[in-house]
Amino acid sequence: MDCLSGTVDGRARWRVAGTLLLLACAVGCGPPEGTDPPASDTDSTDSEGSDSSGADSTGEMGYECTEAEVGQPLLDELFLMGESAWSDRLAIGAQSAVTFTHETSGGGTHHVDPCSQWDITPSEGITWFRHAPGIQIDIDESVPPNTTLSITVDIENGARVIQKDFITYEPVDSPVVGLWHETQRVPCDGSDPFAPLQPAELAFTTSQEIFVDWDPETLDEDYGGSFTFDPSTGALSSTLSSGSIPADFDGEGTASVAEDELRLEAIYLGSTAEPPEVEICGHVFER
Repeated sequence: MDCLSGTVDGRARWRVAGTLLLLACAVGCGPPEGTDPPASDTDSTDSEGSDSSGADSTGEMGYECTEAEVGQPLLDELFLMGESAWSDRLAIGAQSAVTFTHETSGGGTHHVDPCSQWDITPSEGITWFRHAPGIQIDIDESVPPNTTLSITVDIENGARVIQKDFITYEPVDSPVVGLWHETQRVPCDGSDPFAPLQPAELAFTTSQEIFVDWDPETLDEDYGGSFTFDPSTGALSSTLSSGSIPADFDGEGTASVAEDELRLEAIYLGSTAEPPEVEICGHVFER
């Protein structure tokens, strides 16, 4: 099952992803982006988390580094990104990626691939291989939901150590899942829909999370939470739990998807600043 994905620039920060495994040995750096890893059984760890590739952090064996040395200050800006810069969840039963990422001056993201050693726990039910700019991971369906997977990366022989926890989840199959760009708002008084001056970017993920962003040129979402959707009735219920939550947000209503268009009815994502001149009772989005 595919998770929410997209390109990495100022507008989209989503990647197909997953997570993690305990590693006792050092691993080398991945092949250039867009290339497949060698077809051998040395690319993944065994059930004990050991690595049989023989690669070390200098790239002298196995994979070669795409960038020999990151250096400062970029090294301090790196973080680990899973399915998106907004979420720490990784899908069970899917091949996923955890990547080295940093925020650009324009608010987007960029990937680099420094030499590194990876240590991931727990290892049961998880296999992985190095693939620039990070790792690709398979999380077996035997791994329980809400399992905390901890990944620690030693970059350039101790120049910096990054640690991040990810939470596993059972992905949902829903037509609303995806990254959506607002095209129209629907007034409650029955007047014609209109194109907003500041369109929203809306994301529904397979982990049943919702994120709203009013400035797609920046990395951070404005607010987010969780959602449930019943495709048989179209009922959509969203509850916000993080970010700058607007007081007039109304997440209870219906949603429908036709081809690449999403319509929200009796739902209002909230005001970014001043209340709108007309009351809003719906939104229209496209992928």
